[in-house]
Amino acid sequence: MLGKVPPFNDQANVQTISSEIAVLLTDWIAEATRPQAKALRVEFPVARMDSAIDHYISELEPSRTETRALYENAKRELRRHW
Repeated sequence: MLGKVPPFNDQANVQTISSEIAVLLTDWIAEATRPQAKALRVEFPVARMDSAIDHYISELEPSRTETRALYENAKRELRRHW
């Protein structure tokens, strides 16, 4: 059985990384929805992104309200543009 490797062996670090992922996804969606990014919008993995966001939300601690808000906003933007 393999053990978890740092920083993924500590739940606080996992939650921090999730917060960073939320920011990255939000930025990626914003970039893909810019008028100049038509090619990126066509190739954007919407279904995969939506599924990943659901997964990240399910793993969030209840105290991570700001991160949850970022993920929920990202999902709204996906629905709005695709």
